[in-house]
Amino acid sequence: MEYEDRRVDVLIATRSIPLVNGRGQTAKSILDARSEPRGSCLLWQGPPDRDGYGRVKLQGQDYLVHRVAYTIERGEITAGYTIDHTCRDHACINVDHLEVVTLQENQRRRGRSTTTHCPNGHLWADDNIRPIRRASGLVDKFCRACSREQARERRRRAA
Repeated sequence: MEYEDRRVDVLIATRSIPLVNGRGQTAKSILDARSEPRGSCLLWQGPPDRDGYGRVKLQGQDYLVHRVAYTIERGEITAGYTIDHTCRDHACINVDHLEVVTLQENQRRRGRSTTTHCPNGHLWADDNIRPIRRASGLVDKFCRACSREQARERRRRAA
């Protein structure tokens, strides 16, 4: 049985990904029909989930399309590992852009973002980052300056 976090494709236990859907179509033919090359990426054209990942239904179960693509081309993904999009596009299913890594490595790479400032313009510096560990194991970063401003505003409204 597979236990899957909706934000990342973390597997605690694994099940084999079926390579045929309930109507006899192969997973490869489904991916080929619903993907389109763009630059060096091969982008899934089906509807994305809330996090931008494509999903496909095979034998009544939802699967992340990049995991299906990787399994077709390279084989099963070892339990406890996740897939990292080296191109940083969650819709990409080009297996040359997918790498099997540990969750910790995937999060470390995720933190190596190209953004240098928060959405409100504050610099992402070590003294301005407040890490928050989610129940899923993900670590998000929050801007301390924004948090202080929000707290000041809440206190002002309460007074």
